[in-house]
Amino acid sequence: MKKWKSALGPKSIPGILLAACAASSAVAGNDRSPLQDPVVDAPEPPNWDGFYAGGSLGYGFGFEDRFGVKRNDILLGNLGDMETDGLYGGVRGGWRDSIRFATGRQYVYGFEVGYDVADIEDSVTGDVLGTTLEGRSEIKDMFTLRFKGGITNRSGRTLYFSSIGYVNSKVETGLDSSAGGGAFAGESDDRRNGYAIGLGVEHKLTEQLSLTGEYEYVNLNSKTVELTDSVTTKSTPGFHGLRIGLNFQF
Repeated sequence: MKKWKSALGPKSIPGILLAACAASSAVAGNDRSPLQDPVVDAPEPPNWDGFYAGGSLGYGFGFEDRFGVKRNDILLGNLGDMETDGLYGGVRGGWRDSIRFATGRQYVYGFEVGYDVADIEDSVTGDVLGTTLEGRSEIKDMFTLRFKGGITNRSGRTLYFSSIGYVNSKVETGLDSSAGGGAFAGESDDRRNGYAIGLGVEHKLTEQLSLTGEYEYVNLNSKTVELTDSVTTKSTPGFHGLRIGLNFQF
């Protein structure tokens, strides 16, 4: 009877083990293994640097100013407290730069100039020396120069900022009597300096176009206004404002 030798003799076992180890090493060293997750680069955060221009529309409200009437520096009476409100809007432009942090956030800072046409006004009526008088005040426009700075969220698309700056406005102050004309009637307009502070948020809709929303407080310098040769009032106008707008980055 013929004896058959096994194809897997003792001498072939070391060779099989070496082959298996080599195959295992080849698979382990293959960077393109189907079991390995592909490397995905993090998206580049939006760019806030450079020049921009835009426009905005706002509503001013909630600032009280007492309208007193003096003649020859003697207080004759107070007509009451005005609380100015109304719309304002205009154009703006600026420049900004940014500092990027390892967390992905950015500190964005820069300067902005703007011009707004305004119709923020109020009037108050009262009696002085038996005469019914109406006092009125109106902010007609605003030129602003601001510094803005803030931090973005992690994606870099939303900027949370604060602002502080200089304001110059045209203010119109008037006093009328119910009888029309008379010794108390008069009007004055002048340009007034002041300051503005604000808090806001800006969100990029596209790489260049962004939507803004902002709260601001504007306070103009107090001034004694001469309405006639002898009649004056002390005017301290201002307002709290909410404004929305669009910016386009170049």
